[in-house]
Amino acid sequence: MLAAQRAALGLNPEVSDPHRYLRAGVLPEQCYPPELASATSRYYRTPGPVREPALDADIAALPADRPLVLASLGSLALTLPGMARVLPTLVEGLAALDCEAVLTLGGRADLAGELGPLPANVHVTEFTPQRSLLGACDLFVTHAGFNAFAEAIAAGVPMVALPSFADQPLNAERIVALGLGERLDLDRLTAEDLSAACIRTLTTPGPRRRVRQLQRLLLGQPGFDHLVTDLESLQPVAATTALCACSGGGQAS
Repeated sequence: MLAAQRAALGLNPEVSDPHRYLRAGVLPEQCYPPELASATSRYYRTPGPVREPALDADIAALPADRPLVLASLGSLALTLPGMARVLPTLVEGLAALDCEAVLTLGGRADLAGELGPLPANVHVTEFTPQRSLLGACDLFVTHAGFNAFAEAIAAGVPMVALPSFADQPLNAERIVALGLGERLDLDRLTAEDLSAACIRTLTTPGPRRRVRQLQRLLLGQPGFDHLVTDLESLQPVAATTALCACSGGGQAS
């Protein structure tokens, strides 16, 4: 892909080794596929948001006598044709759980009218500050985009992945391979399958323990101030030609 883009720009399409000086990962090394390992790979802890909006008062006041589940398909997936049809299935599956569930519509307030009457334990919102709320959750039902994957690890929350396109299937593979939760096929999703996967992930201690281990590893990584220092330590030619900041399992840079 990089060679094709270079050719389109009239540059030499030959790419000898784009990672030969420094490759910056923003999650613990274990989160990336082993085939991406490199002697030049270094791993950093990204800074938190400077300012996040407060939670809605009704979400902040949810009772604490049972698990809290956050479900989100992100902001992009719900703009795709036919994707909104999954939302009633999510509501039905979450309704069957002994939990409080927050379903966010990724900014699409217009989709709320397609859900019908809501069960008492499912709370639908157009938007919620995901990074903040995850820290108070017991499970994340997610489309497995890289940002969602990374935020769940930072919060120490196990996942049930519902990937659809782009890097999401690859991130979902890592979730399963690392034992952080389960993956379901969005095209064949049923409410029964969703609730069963959520129950297994909530009641089995392994996913929680493993994601908390990755959370600790992430907290032990140097911050971005160290990335600046590492960049400054590169030879001038290197610093201008070969930095790859990895934002996904090799699929986005």
